[in-house]
This record gives sequence, structure tokens and C-alpha cells, in this order.
Amino acid sequence: MRWSRGSSSILAERGCLSRSVSLDLAKLNLACSSRCSANTLWVKSAVTWLGHPLRLRQPRSVKGLELPSSLTPCIRGRSQTCARSQILHPNLQKACHPVQASGMQLHFQETGSGTPLVVLHGLFGASDNWRPVAARLADRFHVFAVDQRNHGQSPHAAEMDYPLMAADLNRFMTARGLPRAHVMGHSMGGKTAMQFALQFPERVDKLIVADMAPRLYPREYDPIMAALLALNLGSFPNRTQMEEALAPAVPNLALRRFLLKNLGRDALGGFYWKINLEGIANNYRHLVTPINAPAPFAGPVLFLRGGLSHYIQPEDEALIHGLFPAAEIQTMPGAGHWLHADQPDEFARRVGEFLKG
Repeated sequence: MRWSRGSSSILAERGCLSRSVSLDLAKLNLACSSRCSANTLWVKSAVTWLGHPLRLRQPRSVKGLELPSSLTPCIRGRSQTCARSQILHPNLQKACHPVQASGMQLHFQETGSGTPLVVLHGLFGASDNWRPVAARLADRFHVFAVDQRNHGQSPHAAEMDYPLMAADLNRFMTARGLPRAHVMGHSMGGKTAMQFALQFPERVDKLIVADMAPRLYPREYDPIMAALLALNLGSFPNRTQMEEALAPAVPNLALRRFLLKNLGRDALGGFYWKINLEGIANNYRHLVTPINAPAPFAGPVLFLRGGLSHYIQPEDEALIHGLFPAAEIQTMPGAGHWLHADQPDEFARRVGEFLKG
């Protein structure tokens, strides 16, 4: 099985560039002092990009998350919060490309042949997370694994909620020539998939939701986001030291490594966030909200929950059936919240049987 990477846009369509360009380090002129105080960012020379000056702005806080001033990082030619600051990153393929909602074009990977199946990752995830499952489904389905806005290699935007992300998916399917498809999402992606089915029911053949209910959830990730935002990326020579620094806030090593998959290295060798971390934090309140719709989705739906997960409780079933009256709810014993990673064979088997049934 081989992934094919694609994007519904080129750089010129992503909102920051008028044409596709490659990095010319000679034209990127940035020198940053080694000292960053609580109130001052010392920059010795102006930043230019292809001859055009750029304004630097280093945020000191994110809505609801105050950062310690001692941990505010020094900018070294990259932006950790580019959705708001609009600083272009040297690595253009993984750069910040702030766009208007009407211009959001999602990055994707595809494999297989057959009936189209669009899959959506969860919070802090990416299309790569679906590779093991996609490999098991590629002989029966044409799998499109999509990076949602502010994640993976998709563009960054200041706004983020489920109606917007459902509209992103609708635009993606139109761009790919998919009038209808099966749609599957995990966690946050499950809520996007639910919203999409309720908002655009004519485009969904069958819906699969992995370990997520359409209800309000507590803001469990606030401490994790604060810890990620507080990391001074410029002070870490490798990921191992960053993993150790995150340990007090994120004791689970597997979760720390999952989160740090969102790091990239720029042309100077320094770390940067590929995701729009500030944008996600600013909009987190929208990501825990319930899914609502004026009318239910009447099509076939499968909810898969992990037997060791708390995300779908027995009391959620009435809400699920209210919005999705034809929903079937199955439990995978021994699986946690990331059930598609814990048991990829069993997960793919259940998905395949439901879609072909």
C-alpha cells in the first residue's frame, strides 16, 4: 500500500503567497539577540522576505492561558503562532498560510480504490495517524485521509469550530469530485464528521464515529496546551529533552511523543510547530461544545467506542439516537480512546463489515 500525498491547493492559493517560491536564505535576514526579557523582544535587524519587510509580533498570552514571561521564546526565523502573527516560515511546505474561511483548502493523503472513504483525525493528530487502518481498507475503498484546519499540513486560520470544519470538508469533496462518500472521524474528527452529516446529509453514504459522542466535554486539554505553549523551542537541541520537559504536565510518554509529532525543523535546524497551536488553544472552547442540528441524520451510522475509554458513556446513547436514529453502537473490549491505534486489525474489520453490509 502506498500513500499518495496531495493538496487541493498550491501555495499561491493558500492566502500568504502570490506565487510558488523556494527559500533563499540570503533573502531571509533575521538576527535575534540571545536575551528575551518578559517585555522586550530584541531584534538586531529587520526581517525581509523576498525584499518585503515583515512585522514580528510575539504573543505573551493566549485566551484563557497566561504564559510565564520567562518562558516566552525568542524568535529565530520562525513563527510558533503564525495564524495571528502572519510570519512566514522558511519551510514553505509546512508553513503558516493564514487564509479566509472561504479559501480553506485541505491537505490530504489517499490510497486504494473503490468506494470513497474520507477519514478525519482527532485533536493534535494528522492524516498520518490513519496509515495502519488505511492500509487494511485500501483493497476495498479509496481512502482520503484529510488534515483538518490548523493541523498537519493544512492551512492555518484564526477561527475554528465544527460548522467551519464541516464546510471545509464539503469544499474538499467538491474539489476532489466526490458527490458522496463514506465519512469516518475519530475524537475531534468524529465531531466534525457528525456535524458534516447533519449539515450536508446528501453527501454522506455511511457515517462512522470513533469514540466520541455529540455532547459537551470537559476542557481536559487546557493544562497540556498551556505546557506546549510555554515550551521555549529554541532552547532544546533534540526531542528527547523536550519530552523530559513536558513530563510534569504530560506524564504519559506515549502521549508526549504523539504531541511532539507536530514539531518540524526549519532550514536553520530549529524546531517549530507545524500545527497552529495558538489558534487551537484560542478555539478550544468551540471544540468541546456539543453538536446540534435542526434535523437528525437518517442514514446508517456506526459508533465505535473503546471498552477502556470514558468518551462514550451509557447516558450518551439517548443523545446519539436523537441525532442519529439509525445509529449502531459497538464496543471494542480492551481498546482505549485511540482504538484505531490500539487494535487496527479489529477496528478495520468492523469498519469494513459495516461499510459493506
